[in-house]
Amino acid sequence: LMESANEAMSMAIKVCIRTGARYFSEFAHLTRKHIKHHGDRMEWVRVFQPHESKNRKLRVFRITDTEIIRITRRQMEKHPEGPIFRSFNGEPWQANNFRRRFRELVKRVEKKMQKEGKKIDFDPDLCMYSTRHTYAKRMLQGYWTGKPVPIEILAQLMGNSVQVCRDHYLKWTESMNEALWAMA
Repeated sequence: LMESANEAMSMAIKVCIRTGARYFSEFAHLTRKHIKHHGDRMEWVRVFQPHESKNRKLRVFRITDTEIIRITRRQMEKHPEGPIFRSFNGEPWQANNFRRRFRELVKRVEKKMQKEGKKIDFDPDLCMYSTRHTYAKRMLQGYWTGKPVPIEILAQLMGNSVQVCRDHYLKWTESMNEALWAMA
């Protein structure tokens, strides 16, 4: 998808997958005032208003990925005022536009693959929010670090309760396999 997307959409997908940010309420609304630099690390800190968040809590993203830090810094330079991540035309992302552009991208990739005689099976419910699920799965499996993250840590990283993470993401962790085999 990222290879077939325009620069803005490709960046949105990459940043959301790597940070676990909710694509609209968190990623699309990030401004300079939400960003704290710590040398080779970065925090995105956001207190959500009641209409912006399900849980109305402080949300802290801890960013260590050098590419995401570089992208964020570049976007801050390009857009010193307002949201730093923008659509292809340079305007702040709009929720409906974001969703529509993502669906169009998925259809375009499916057609391209079909034309090339290749089969691609996207989940029928694939949407921009799926980037968040990809983040969860990769964190639980240790995709980036080689160290699987416990579900309790994932909950904190994602701004969810532990129960929400258990209900939605525990099925993707392999850290439970040894305990299950031991109990069999």
